[in-house]
Amino acid sequence: WMHGAFLEEESGKMSKSKGEFLRVETLIKHGYTPLDYRYLCLGTHYRKRLLFSWEILEQAKTAMTRLKQNIQQIRDDAKKNFDERDASMPEGEREKFLEAVNDDLNMPQALAVLWGVVRNDKLTSIEKKNLINDFNRVLGLDLDKDLEAGNTNVPAEIMELVEKRIAAKKARDFKKADSLRDELKALGWEVLDKKDGVEVKQITGAVK
Repeated sequence: WMHGAFLEEESGKMSKSKGEFLRVETLIKHGYTPLDYRYLCLGTHYRKRLLFSWEILEQAKTAMTRLKQNIQQIRDDAKKNFDERDASMPEGEREKFLEAVNDDLNMPQALAVLWGVVRNDKLTSIEKKNLINDFNRVLGLDLDKDLEAGNTNVPAEIMELVEKRIAAKKARDFKKADSLRDELKALGWEVLDKKDGVEVKQITGAVK
């Protein structure tokens, strides 16, 4: 995603000449994904200065994790109770989203509309799913993809550690990946690496 105004740390504007330039590789080494950073960018209008701190990025990551888990529940319910070919999409909610996008790319408002759809009890799960897939064409947050099978009932704080481990492995920081695996095991969760992702299982007899 893009952000037109300055990206600032709490100490001031980032400067490449001062060695403060933030790279995606740096985020990955700290256990964050590019989509976590994209969510952070979407939360501030592109004409406004974007304040960066690791605490703020952690908040974005937590919100992103909760969003994906809520959407996975919606997708699962849609598969069970509705015809997947049903393309019904409430135009009112879609218009709200388009109004935000057309208002000089007001992505913070677009995110608010997205969360409103997720929490709207008056919409069916298939309507929510179709709206979310449509919104994702603009947001680019991979909201149209299922989470790995078996991981939808894993607590958010555990999934955050799992995602940090995945990011560490991608960055070839195997020492950190092993440390996170041990931390998960101590919390009662096992991570199984597979060709198409990871599976997270609670260790039998472990206390939640």
